[in-house]
Amino acid sequence: MTTTEHLPTAVVVHVPARNLGRSEVDAVCGAVDQARAAAPALPFVLNMANVEFAGSVAMGVLVGLNQEFRTRGQRLVFAGLQRNVR
Repeated sequence: MTTTEHLPTAVVVHVPARNLGRSEVDAVCGAVDQARAAAPALPFVLNMANVEFAGSVAMGVLVGLNQEFRTRGQRLVFAGLQRNVR
């Protein structure tokens, strides 16, 4: 289950899944959407330290999510990426 941590200077979304497929990335997007409503101006950090594999669909969704943040002028940081996911 994806968890969200609201800090004074950022929102951190923790991704617990080892394998990031469509359902897992949908859960991440849902958590981001919900948290963004409460903190529309803060930077977001996706903590992906547990993720060992992200399929092409998941990667495409994450690229799209990054583009959404850029369009709004809001920062999105991918943290803890393992070498094989980068």
